[in-house]
This record gives sequence, C-alpha cells and structure tokens, in this order.
Amino acid sequence: MGGVKQFTLPGVLARPAPFHARQEKELEHAFLGCYKRKRPNAQRNGESMKVKLAALGAALPALLALSASPASSTEISPTTSASAKADGTQAMMVKENIGCWYRANDPGHLTVGSKTVWATVQITRCTPKPPDKCHLAINLANPIYNVAHKDAGWASCKKMTLKVGYHCADLISKRQFVTVGTLAMVYHGAQNSHVFSSRKVTLYCR
Repeated sequence: MGGVKQFTLPGVLARPAPFHARQEKELEHAFLGCYKRKRPNAQRNGESMKVKLAALGAALPALLALSASPASSTEISPTTSASAKADGTQAMMVKENIGCWYRANDPGHLTVGSKTVWATVQITRCTPKPPDKCHLAINLANPIYNVAHKDAGWASCKKMTLKVGYHCADLISKRQFVTVGTLAMVYHGAQNSHVFSSRKVTLYCR
C-alpha cells in the first residue's frame, strides 16, 4: 500500500475513530478478493484463511491510517458485524445464528509508573452452536505501525482473551496507542473475518 501516507495524528480523539465501511471494503477487496470464494474442502478453506489473515495483518497500517479522521458515529460493516454495544463489543456471524462476540480494549499501564503498555482483545462469548474454528490475533499499534503482535492461531470458538505488551524506553514522552484485533472464523466451508480496534489513547511511553 505504497500510496498510503503516514502522518502524525493531531491530538487525542474523544471517541474511537472507526473504520469507514466503504474504505475498509475497498481495501479488503484489494488484498483479499481472490480468497472470498467458498472452498468445498475444509482443509483448503483453513489454508485460505491463513493466507487471508496474513493479508489482513499487512493491511493494518493502511486501515489504521484511513480510520484516523474523526467520525461522529460508529460505522459497522453489515457484511461482517451484526451489532455493536457501548463498550465496543461487536458481533460477527459466519452463518445465521452461528458466530461470536468480541472487542478490543483500550491499551494502558496496569500500575502507576509501570514501563509496560498492555493491550487485550477478547472473544466474550459465542452462539450455543459455535463456528468450527476461530483465529484471533492482536496488534498494539502506535498507531500507524505495529509495536507488538501476538497470534493465538486456530482454536475452538469460545470465550478467550489475548494479551500483548510493549516495554517503554521512558515515561517522559507522550505517544498514542491503539489496540487492533483480527478475528476469523469458519463453519462448514463458510468463512468470515473482521479487523476491529479500540479507541486511540495517549500515554506516557516512548
């Protein structure tokens, strides 16, 4: 995405800067168009989702850059997220009544004076009949480029938390941070995925 310019954000945003649905869809088409079709074989489907997640990870800086402009209301892509709550929890269905709820929590220091910034993403719950497999990953971004990453790999779709930390060189300089998660799920050959983020917060950390 060489055409996307990096820039410094002008201060703290009062609310999350959500991904604009149209721009996100254009990026997903550009990176993932060839993986959108359904695969009849479950193994091939899982392999295609691994490639898809890698492409989503590569697209994160561009998606974050597009989300940097303030928005007055949260935009939810109807193809990926069925609903969103005030605490940032969103729902994604891979088939009717088959899916999970998830959210990205604001990054921050656990204690006063701590030199580590922690970020977490969560699958808060899934439908009574869950998807076959889920793939959850987390990036702590600053906020255009990633400073820490963790990947849970493919696992059962259930309540879980993924946590990653970044060690600060000092606590004098201010920096913005944002938690970005990716969630993918498969069910009987169908697949769906979503990139989601927390609010951007300013912390003493360099």
